[in-house]
Amino acid sequence: MKKTLKAVVLHTLRNIPETRDSDTILTFHIIQKLYPLEVIFDQGKWWISVRGMNTVREDHVKRIRAKIQNEEGLYLPTTEEVRKQRKISEERWLDWSRGDRRIIDGGNPAFV
Repeated sequence: MKKTLKAVVLHTLRNIPETRDSDTILTFHIIQKLYPLEVIFDQGKWWISVRGMNTVREDHVKRIRAKIQNEEGLYLPTTEEVRKQRKISEERWLDWSRGDRRIIDGGNPAFV
């Protein structure tokens, strides 16, 4: 069964909180998961092949992440600075961080 990019973004945001604050880190983790042969660690640095970068584009990931966070209210940023940059209301963000989660995954309540 082939996962959609949205399903992979959701899974990554759910399981790796640091990806909620950075589209670059989110995209990296997705490429690493979907195309592990396109990512290498060499001399203390991570490298992604051009093929890997063209296969999963950051602008696509960013649009999906924005929809998940802004429209669906899920997996909001973990820092105040990013919350402000993305113009997410403080009330909504605090409710999320306190555990007032919304419905995901076909109607099942989700608590992260």
